[in-house]
Amino acid sequence: MTESTSSASEGTSGAMILAGVNTSGGVHCETTALRVLLTHGGLQLSEPMLFGLGSGLSFIYWDSRQQNLPFLGGRVKPFVLSQNLTSRLGIDLRVDETTSRRKAWDQLRETLRDGTPVGLQLDSHDLEYFGSRVHFAGHIVAMYGYDHDRAYLVDTAQQGGAVTTSLESLARAR
Repeated sequence: MTESTSSASEGTSGAMILAGVNTSGGVHCETTALRVLLTHGGLQLSEPMLFGLGSGLSFIYWDSRQQNLPFLGGRVKPFVLSQNLTSRLGIDLRVDETTSRRKAWDQLRETLRDGTPVGLQLDSHDLEYFGSRVHFAGHIVAMYGYDHDRAYLVDTAQQGGAVTTSLESLARAR
């Protein structure tokens, strides 16, 4: 089922929520965010297709003396899938990084005001709604709006799909 947001412009309270954003959650965080961003831009691909075109499948076998059993992994590192996919499809990928909270917030608001949802790589530990309390700084979500104290995000179905977190939580997770 596809859900859409209800408002499209910045209100007098400083809220900005984009209309027409698909807020249904997916299976994998990075492909969920990519689906939201690409669908909003007019390109509709299934999540399995995004995963495949982004070469999301990988393999790692790590045998360490510090672990009882070897670690087996099966996905590429965070954000590599996005880089692979956009390169393969010939899509420009804009990446903004800063250590400044103010600059990050200003860039985010400007992009949303321009009518574009934003992909964010965050530490899931600091997201209030997130089910697991472990640090993982490679968690990717799509942000489609904010109001005076909440950020409106799209996450995996497991985390709730359309979710909100406080702006303070978002800033910590960044």
